[in-house]
Amino acid sequence: MEAATAMTSTAIILGAPMLPSFGFVENTLVRLLLIAGIVFASRQGPMPGILAFLAAFTLLIERNHEVLTKFPEQKPRFPTVNFGFPIQAAPLTPVVETVPYAPPPSPPEKDQNSADGMRDNIPRLPPAPPQAGAMGFYKSKGLL
Repeated sequence: MEAATAMTSTAIILGAPMLPSFGFVENTLVRLLLIAGIVFASRQGPMPGILAFLAAFTLLIERNHEVLTKFPEQKPRFPTVNFGFPIQAAPLTPVVETVPYAPPPSPPEKDQNSADGMRDNIPRLPPAPPQAGAMGFYKSKGLL
């Protein structure tokens, strides 16, 4: 029985692209039968289960491909001259979008080197030692 399931699944996988239509896969009963077939095959062993899953997946993929290609304007079009053989496709060019930009108004001019109006955002910290006292500061903290 395991060999029959594997052979049937392999035949579906190889033969599905040659079928003319996949409308039967849209039926809910057929989809339930596909799930039941996967469960039945997986009870027989890992290889028949994988093959049954691939067969069901192949049927669904082929059905989706058929549905998508039936939409209007979904066939690939190649640029041609006088409807002859396809010529080289036009190069992909980026779409350049220009956005008008107005810079924000500049703040009133003031001395950039002054610290007027600046304050410490964590005022509870003691000030750092001057450069000359840095070695003593780090030794007192046990960092050197």
